Amino acid sequence: MDTFEICGENASISIRIDEVFENSSNRITDFRVQIKIEINSYSVNSHFYISLFELRNFHAKLVACQSSLNGIAVFDSREDNLELEVIYNNGKANISGKYQEYLGVDNILEFDFLSDQSYLKKSVDQLDAILQNYC
Repeated sequence: MDTFEICGENASISIRIDEVFENSSNRITDFRVQIKIEINSYSVNSHFYISLFELRNFHAKLVACQSSLNGIAVFDSREDNLELEVIYNNGKANISGKYQEYLGVDNILEFDFLSDQSYLKKSVDQLDAILQNYC
């Protein structure tokens, strides 16, 4: 299944591709994804749209951070539903951000949890597989 997860201590973010969109040249451009966020007793199960470009950029940033075990990988979403930042510091990682299903409504889940390079290696591998499948 086309899913990648970012896991950590008592928390996980799972993003699964549900639908693929192509442009007039039959090139894949966008995805409708399901997002599940579980942090302690709080959770979200929702959908939003991301682009192939956004996935590639986030993947490239994660790979660079994973290689050096330092740095910041930010998921930049043009839809602004998801803000996600992974800050590596000597192999440890802090995952923070927020998710808002409907931008005009004030319901927002803000999150912050700890992880490390062993969890995030799996995330990079899952993104590798997704990008190989759609690029």
